[in-house]
Amino acid sequence: MNQSSQPRHDAFISYSRRDIVFAKALKVALEKFRTPRGLAIQQHYLQVFRDESDFTGNAYHDSIERHLKDSEALIVICSPDAARSQYVDDEIRRFVRDDPNRRNKTIPLLYRGLPNNKAGTEQAEDQAFPRALCELLGMPLGVDFRGFDTRQHKFNKGTYSSSWYALLANICGVSRAEIEERDRRRQRRIRWILGAITGAVFAALSIALIVTLVSREQAVKERGIADQQRQIAERRTHEAEASALAERIARTEEQHQRDLAEEQKEVAEKQRDRATLEQHRSESGQLSANSQKVTSSDPQLSLLLSFEAAMTSISAEGTVPAQAQDALHHALFVQREKLIFSVPFEIITAVAFSPDRRILASATGSQGIRLWNTVTGTPLQVDFRLPGGVIGLAFSPDGSSLATAGKDGATRIWDVKSQREKLVLHQPGQVWTVVFSPDGSRVATAGVDKVARIWDAKSGQLVMALTGHTGMICGLAFSHNGKFVATGSADQTTRIWDLATGKQRESFTEDGTVMGVSFSPLDDKLATVNSASTAVRVWDLPSGREWRKLDGHYASVFAVAYSPDGIDCFRQASIKLQDYGTLILEKSCLPTLVERTRLPRLHSATMENTSQPGRLTARSGFGVRTSLQNTRRLAVTLATSMLFPSTQTAQESPRRVTTRPPGYGMPIQGGSCSFLTMAVQLRR
Repeated sequence: MNQSSQPRHDAFISYSRRDIVFAKALKVALEKFRTPRGLAIQQHYLQVFRDESDFTGNAYHDSIERHLKDSEALIVICSPDAARSQYVDDEIRRFVRDDPNRRNKTIPLLYRGLPNNKAGTEQAEDQAFPRALCELLGMPLGVDFRGFDTRQHKFNKGTYSSSWYALLANICGVSRAEIEERDRRRQRRIRWILGAITGAVFAALSIALIVTLVSREQAVKERGIADQQRQIAERRTHEAEASALAERIARTEEQHQRDLAEEQKEVAEKQRDRATLEQHRSESGQLSANSQKVTSSDPQLSLLLSFEAAMTSISAEGTVPAQAQDALHHALFVQREKLIFSVPFEIITAVAFSPDRRILASATGSQGIRLWNTVTGTPLQVDFRLPGGVIGLAFSPDGSSLATAGKDGATRIWDVKSQREKLVLHQPGQVWTVVFSPDGSRVATAGVDKVARIWDAKSGQLVMALTGHTGMICGLAFSHNGKFVATGSADQTTRIWDLATGKQRESFTEDGTVMGVSFSPLDDKLATVNSASTAVRVWDLPSGREWRKLDGHYASVFAVAYSPDGIDCFRQASIKLQDYGTLILEKSCLPTLVERTRLPRLHSATMENTSQPGRLTARSGFGVRTSLQNTRRLAVTLATSMLFPSTQTAQESPRRVTTRPPGYGMPIQGGSCSFLTMAVQLRR
């Protein structure tokens, strides 16, 4: 026994593994027994230990030794298998080894076989008592449970009840009669309590039944009253429905009369609209005819008249008739020597105006960069040759420097006056876009390596790298106060970066690759365009939500820019060509012309402030750069444009302006095209 504390187990069951079914049943029955009150021991449920495994070596000795010491009594299930089990013998010897007086707490339980003294010579194999038990007790007197079937018999009832109480008496250390009497007395008390509870439940159910019957009778009466009230209500409802039907018939007749009047009004409006349309067509035709009459004597007046003819048709029906197209083409063709900047058989990848609008820079895929005089239309004696070609261009705010984004992974900054290379900024992969900060102190670059970089424009030192995009960066813009940078990426997100911390401030999810971004002059709005959408989305930066969606294009929009005061939106969409070039204002022919030409898309997506002051510029499909100061000068590559007020409401419609260079066709050579850039002088 454990000397430091009370035993944890009232009994330890020692048995052969062949008797495990009986041992389990015995343990369950004993642990359900609660010792009666009034005995020398404290009232409690019996705690019994039964070993589950055959241990070997130290594991066996340590475990068995500990549990035997913690057990008050040892129950030995005796059977021929137990008599031959070395484990049973060992457990008996260990139980009494430290305290020989514990032999009185060793309880034999005869389950199978014969007592050793009753087994003859021929029955030696049926001896049930283990040798260690006989050595300890001489000839044991076992509690007899022979013939017990766990599936049929109960320990505390029937044939084996006397053996059961004898076993309990040995465990508790009292006489069998005492524990049997106290247990039977407890069972009678339990039966009395159960009977009382049953009677109380029966009485309660009887009362509930009576209450239910009374309630049911009352409910029947109330249901009869409710039926009468329902019939009265239904009669009143029928009367109200008849009255409502009469009112509906009267209202229907009244609505019919109003519909007739509305139809007559619509017919009258359509007649007025047709008359207005015919008037506009007549005016457009007259303007076109007048334009062709003065083409030779006053070419600029001819151009203005043809343009007005086209705009008159646009305002009336959204398309331009062939006569107006021909007149405008003819006017442009007469002035073609003044209007065309020619780069034969080369794809123009980017164009940029100097801040004073006197110089136009153009870049091609292989011939480098050229500078043009926008007044005379002649090239300057400058020809920057760059390895691999140029994708993006940007003038510094003071016009003294020109930045080029190259396919070779280098951004070069040139001195425009001396035509010398000032700085080279290297980064992995192609550089797609470059832009100066508003004060010209910094340069931002981005491209295929998914990182936007901010450089010092004087020293060429890297100021910070803005990481986070998972796709190449196609759009890049500084805010007008120079505190933020917006980036648009092929990962279909637009992100706003705080240049004071280098951290991302905001992120917007788009439908496709974000090709262009532009801050409003107030820096509270951001316009974006993506390759999967035909609309310009304007985001409200303080709230981080979409503020406007400007629709109207037939194809994806690839670039966007605000004008200085941020009032209007000017968007450029897909190119339209015919067999000759002119200024086209017709939207109905767009799908056919695009299908016929199948021109390749360019990658230039940077746009200067264009249109009249107070407008937002956007474009898609092709490298387009536009400049217009009080309607005096226009320079574009092939593009379709659309003009939107940035405060546009749902009722307002965009004005579509499609520009094409003059000439006799656009030859396609080796899967590419010759692109021309034109400058149109317009008198105020």
